[in-house]
Parts: sequence; C-alpha cells; structure tokens
Amino acid sequence: MCCLRCSVLALLVACLALVAKGLPHVGLDAPRELVHDVNKPPHPIINVIAESARAVEGRSTAVGAAQGRWSTQEKLWAAEQRSVELSAGHALARELQRLKRLKHLRSLLRPEEQRVAAQ
Repeated sequence: MCCLRCSVLALLVACLALVAKGLPHVGLDAPRELVHDVNKPPHPIINVIAESARAVEGRSTAVGAAQGRWSTQEKLWAAEQRSVELSAGHALARELQRLKRLKHLRSLLRPEEQRVAAQ
C-alpha cells in the first residue's frame, strides 16, 4: 500500500516536472505560452544608424535656419490670431448694442402691438 502511494506520488511529481519544463519533447512550451507572447523576441530590437560628423554639421545649420523661419511664422500667426479675435470681439459688441436697442424698442410697444410683432 505504501509502495503504491509512493509510486503515484513519484508519477505525479514526474508529470508536474514535465509540465513545468514546458513539454519540450511534444514541441509545446505550455507555461511560457500562457504567460508570454511567443511571437515577440525576449529582448527589444534597436536599429542604430551611425552618421558621419560632416553630415550632422550640415544638418544642424539647416535645422537652425528652419527653426528661425518657424518662429517668425509663429509670431505672424499669433499676430493674425489676435487681430481676428479683436475683430470678433468688436463684432460681438456691436451685436450686443443692437440687441439692447431692439429690447428697448420692444418695451416701448403697446401690449397689442407686441403680440402682432411676435407673430
């Protein structure tokens, strides 16, 4: 009886050991496949392209010139944006004045004229 229990226990341990190793003889890596994405490599792939110093020097002056143009364009855009916002503010103020005048004129109408004007 004790020998049977020991045999079952040994078989269970052997099976668990095979599963823990991922069953390589079957071709499956079961525990790792359940946890990790097996389509990805275990480490990141980084491509580094070295450039000569001359190429970098020529590019830095071009980048500086482009940044200067961009800052000028940004200033022009900001000035244009401010003028658009200012003109929109003036237009809104004019509309509010018209609305106040219309409300005042409507308050001067007699009640029967107000009903006709509303229709």
